[in-house]
Parts: sequence; C-alpha cells; structure tokens
Amino acid sequence: MTEQDPFQQIVDGLAYDLQRDHLEQRGVLAVLTARLTGVVYQEAQGHGVPHRLAQKMAGDFWAAEMAMASDVADEGEDLPE
Repeated sequence: MTEQDPFQQIVDGLAYDLQRDHLEQRGVLAVLTARLTGVVYQEAQGHGVPHRLAQKMAGDFWAAEMAMASDVADEGEDLPE
C-alpha cells in the first residue's frame, strides 16, 4: 500500500466532506419537498379541489421537484471518491 502525499490527503478529505455535505443537503431537500407536496394536496383539498385532481397536483409538484433535484445530483457526481 502506498502512502499519499499530504496535499493529496487534504484534497481527498475536502472531497469527502463536500460529498457528505451534498448528500445531507439532498436529504433535507427531499424531506422539505415531501412536506410541501403534502401541503399542496391539503391546500387544494381545503379549497374545494376534487381529491383526484389534488392528488395529481401534488404528484406533479413532487415529480417536478424530484426532476430538478436529480439534475443537481448529477452535477455533483463527478467528485472523486
């Protein structure tokens, strides 16, 4: 096993920290998106929107947000492990 030079160790440590932080941010955003999806549904129902339409609205919101989150996640995947 070869030992890495100190500079490479620092770079690897920073990359690891960035990946960990990115994963944590994605998790937080997923939880917030799930909560907001519920709010979309509840608010629609509360304002008289039929159940199936409210579900569709919430589903559309979820799909749009997850598509954007996926695009952001793809950009971060070129980080070294």
